[in-house]
Formats: sequence, C-alpha cells, structure tokens
Amino acid sequence: MTYIKFILLVVGLVVVMIARSTYTKRINSCQSKCALAYNQKEKIISYLGYALLGAAALLAAFNI
Repeated sequence: MTYIKFILLVVGLVVVMIARSTYTKRINSCQSKCALAYNQKEKIISYLGYALLGAAALLAAFNI
C-alpha cells in the first residue's frame, strides 16, 4: 500500500510536465496572435495531474 503514494506522485508529476510541455510547444510554435492562456485540453491535463498530486499528499499526510 505504501507504493501507491509514490506511484501517484510520479504519475501526477509526469502528467503536469506533459501539460506544461504541450503549452510551451504551442506558444513557441505560434507566430503571432496566440492566446497565452492554457487551452481547455491543457487545463484538463494539468488539473488531472494536480488531483493525482493531491491524492498522493493526502495518502502521505494520513500515512495510509
């Protein structure tokens, strides 16, 4: 059961990094008139990553 915390932590960090890299790729490939805000897909991916990180933090805090 203790490995679940570490798995959630790693998966959450990877998902957040994927969201950030897609955002950076979109901003760098745009010539002009790009929206600097996260688009819907990037928001959902980053929220999923943050939810996984939160679950890992809760499991670690309550020592489950």
